[in-house]
Amino acid sequence: MDDPKARAPWAVTAIIVFVLAMTGAGRAHAQQPPGKTGIGVQFGQPGGVSVKLYRKPGFAYEGLAAWNLSDFFFLSGHALYERTIPDSPLGYYLGPGGIAGIQQEDSQSDFVVGVSGTFGVHFFVERYEVFLQVNPRFELLPGTEGHIGGGIGVRYYFRK
Repeated sequence: MDDPKARAPWAVTAIIVFVLAMTGAGRAHAQQPPGKTGIGVQFGQPGGVSVKLYRKPGFAYEGLAAWNLSDFFFLSGHALYERTIPDSPLGYYLGPGGIAGIQQEDSQSDFVVGVSGTFGVHFFVERYEVFLQVNPRFELLPGTEGHIGGGIGVRYYFRK
């Protein structure tokens, strides 16, 4: 799961897809989407179903249900501070959060709890958000261990 060679293909794919999406974005913008709730998918390490809820301009909550059926299932949540990048269709976001889940290792299942963070860039096209993010995390239980994950994804926003 943490083999650097195994991470390289998804990272390269994520960067290529993000660059291609930016070049063909059309009316991309970094403002808040037309709705307050978005749902979508994230591809990467980890990958899963992503939900985002805007509470007020510049502040959102993000959740991810991620799994690899042979290794792990976990939930993560982050409080996000968002800003636009001047003279750009991109915005950036960052914020603290936490993780909880079950990890399978050597035919043994462990309950995992830890803290995490998120840093990412995104843009909106119509009712879609395209994002690329990095998620450092530090597991506190069952033992202390650090990981860096992330991914690329898209969310669809429902009307207000």
